[in-house]
Amino acid sequence: MFKYKELENYVTYITPLPSIQNVVVGISGNNPKSIKDLERGSITYLLVANFSNEIENNSTISLFRPKNFTKNIEILITGIVDTVIGSFETLLIAAKSLGKNKFYFGEPLIVSELLPWLQVSNKSKHKFNLIALEAKLKETINNKTLVRFKKLLTVTVRSLQGRR
Repeated sequence: MFKYKELENYVTYITPLPSIQNVVVGISGNNPKSIKDLERGSITYLLVANFSNEIENNSTISLFRPKNFTKNIEILITGIVDTVIGSFETLLIAAKSLGKNKFYFGEPLIVSELLPWLQVSNKSKHKFNLIALEAKLKETINNKTLVRFKKLLTVTVRSLQGRR
């Protein structure tokens, strides 16, 4: 999850994880080069997410807000929207579940970068040694063995956001 002011009383933030780049991408051949290229178009945009304030606040861009990434990709495939937004890894996983691969998409436009945090609920019945947890995670990050964990975390976070 990401750091949100609204969560400060409910979670303990342990340590930041590697950042996640969010992209806007269309089907192959649709290659927006800037947010201006998205104006008067449509984007399928995860229901509870905010990937880009610039897009969110642009009234010339139509946003469709399904509750999960698989629905986002389904809507893109049907042609109802021009593009989809999210982390490219997560979009690829959703697309794969629908029989599409990375070659289905055009060139992604990076629109934001978010910093996820490992966090523990303050109401968790499980007790963690937070200092040891932070140290082990930092060691893992420093050893560059976090690539798979990052992908799993991205999918998990997005999946959980889609269920709200």
